[in-house]
Amino acid sequence: KLIHNGLLLLIAATTVLATQTVGVVLVMALLVTPAATASLLVKDLPKIIGLSILFSAAAIISGFYLSYYFDLASGATIVLVMTAFFLVSFISDKLINKKSVVRK
Repeated sequence: KLIHNGLLLLIAATTVLATQTVGVVLVMALLVTPAATASLLVKDLPKIIGLSILFSAAAIISGFYLSYYFDLASGATIVLVMTAFFLVSFISDKLINKKSVVRK
């Protein structure tokens, strides 16, 4: 219970502070997309959290590089990279599940 409430408090504080910095759409994409992507690949909560952190870091770093080299808005580029990660995970999940259904 204490850990659950502590995590909720940290998420709320992060959301409030980040919204003032980068905007509502980017914050929502940063919160939802990595977790959704990770949950397609693994089902264990600690693994989802770890993968979410990795996806976020990779999307932020590659988004900043892409926005710098192609002179794009950094926030939008980060969201597009995260969306690309999600689409790749979603399509691969559907293909893997389709193959396992066919084998049964």
